Amino acid sequence: MKSVAVVLSTYNGSRYVRKQLDSLLSQRKLPDSIVISDDCSTDETPKIVRDFIAEHQDSPVSFEFSVNDKNIGWKANFRRLISHCEATYIFPCDQDDIWNPNKIESMVEVMESNPDFDLLACSVEPFYEEGSRKSDAGSVEAALGADRLERDQLRPDFMYVRHPGCSYCVRGAFVKRVLPYWESTYPHDAVLWRYAVLEDGAAVLNQRLVRFRRHDGNASDRKKQTKADRLADVDYYIDFVEHAKRFVEADERCGSESLSLLLSCEEWLDARKRLLEAGSIGAAVACLRNRRFYKTTRGPLLDIAFAWLEGLSV
Repeated sequence: MKSVAVVLSTYNGSRYVRKQLDSLLSQRKLPDSIVISDDCSTDETPKIVRDFIAEHQDSPVSFEFSVNDKNIGWKANFRRLISHCEATYIFPCDQDDIWNPNKIESMVEVMESNPDFDLLACSVEPFYEEGSRKSDAGSVEAALGADRLERDQLRPDFMYVRHPGCSYCVRGAFVKRVLPYWESTYPHDAVLWRYAVLEDGAAVLNQRLVRFRRHDGNASDRKKQTKADRLADVDYYIDFVEHAKRFVEADERCGSESLSLLLSCEEWLDARKRLLEAGSIGAAVACLRNRRFYKTTRGPLLDIAFAWLEGLSV
């Protein structure tokens, strides 16, 4: 029997979590279960969640709530939640958003009609708290006239994730295949999206189904970067590519194109590391030659600037 689960990671979300929970129980298609893990909040979040569950004991939705013994961080908390979930369709959920009433219904309908999709993302509608910084919502809205449903194609800049995890519906069977290649330090949205793209199983529903709250406490907000930060990013990508190569070799849905792209990506990352660490002119040339792997045209120029200008931060 096919089932739907929402997995929600909470931490000091007392200002927002009640509205998010209300939106989950306002879905036209209710989830079968809502599984919540609190990562040692120091505010009233656990009490708010427990009170909400007590108020909805008669709901057809099954609730599971736990509080971690120690703070493990949102990346590890989401991995634990998702990895323990046995549902057919899994919806990662942030504590501070508001879901439109047709989110689950619309996305499950698409997944049912497209059994080759392992991950479906929807568009999101960012909204801002007073006084918060305006920032990229992390999800590219389709241009007017674009198809309502689009399969995401494998491309050199696939490492840069354009859709937040709160917009995902993920097939549970896909999660099981991904788990051996998923470190607890990896963000869940990046892991799931990249592996789905590598096996040609990622798609986007160009319909705004989440009100995506932006505030200064967002985990996904872009912070000012230093050279050390940029090197840390490169090391993370290098580590991920090693895991991704093993995933591609083991997963029959992944073709030779995926492995070839990862090998080329590996060469690009090696050049970035040599450039940032030693200021190598040869590495700078290699980065410019492989600029297709960067998210923006400014990417290689920023690497060169960080490598050759002392004390730079952007």
